[in-house]
Amino acid sequence: MAYNLEQRGKKYGEQINIFDSEKIRWVTGGVTLDHTLVEPDENGRKELKIGTPLGKITASGKYGPYDSEATDGRETAVLMLGETVDFSLGNGYGFGDQVATAFDWARVLTARLPVEVTSDLKQQLNNITFV
Repeated sequence: MAYNLEQRGKKYGEQINIFDSEKIRWVTGGVTLDHTLVEPDENGRKELKIGTPLGKITASGKYGPYDSEATDGRETAVLMLGETVDFSLGNGYGFGDQVATAFDWARVLTARLPVEVTSDLKQQLNNITFV
């Protein structure tokens, strides 16, 4: 059995590497993320980290961070974010929706994800293997 040890590095392309395999099924064309569902951090930045579970918003067809308490479609995780996304439009123009990569099949390193992986999340993202 061959192993790709470089794939397990902490960073890959200046992003934290969450993948345990090079086999990933990406969503064609990416997904549109709704910036209004992302809370600003202590520095006023709106950002979603790579590996954030995403739910599809029923009314708009956009995606937002998974929230088990939501009632807009995000209570069901359907994808995971494939890159860290900054919602800033730059030069003081505020925030806006962003198109980003997402995946629905892969092996991911649980310890490097930005969220706690619950049994409900594992069940909803059943094509993603958490190691």
